[in-house]
Parts: sequence; structure tokens; C-alpha cells
Amino acid sequence: MNNNSKIVIAALGGAVIGAGLALLFAPASGKETREKIAKKAEEAKDAVADSIKSLGNKANDALEKGKEAVKNKTA
Repeated sequence: MNNNSKIVIAALGGAVIGAGLALLFAPASGKETREKIAKKAEEAKDAVADSIKSLGNKANDALEKGKEAVKNKTA
């Protein structure tokens, strides 16, 4: 995992924790707070899934470029 992916994951994690804390300390009923936390958790899950998919695509692209470079060098 490179530094950029670590930064993205750390930022997403921090955003999720911050949003959760903000919701917990906001003046709202328990039900409203739980609904907000569930919504934010779902959004965070989707964001992480998108980031992982993007990182996977970049890794596959890099792998293909590496394979092509090796193939061209040995040819």
C-alpha cells in the first residue's frame, strides 16, 4: 500500500470518527442520532469501497504496464 492510499484511508477514517462524534454530541433525540449515524456509516462504507476499487484499478493498471515493459524488454 503506497502513501497516497494510506492518506486516503486515514482521512476517511478521521471523517467517519469526526462525524460520529459530532452526531453523538448534537442536541437530537436518540432515534434521530442513531439514524444519522447509520446514514453516515453507510456513506463512509460506500466511500471506502469506491477508494478500494480505485486503488485496485490503479494497481491492475500498474501491473499491466509492468508486464508490458518486461515483455517489450525481452522481445
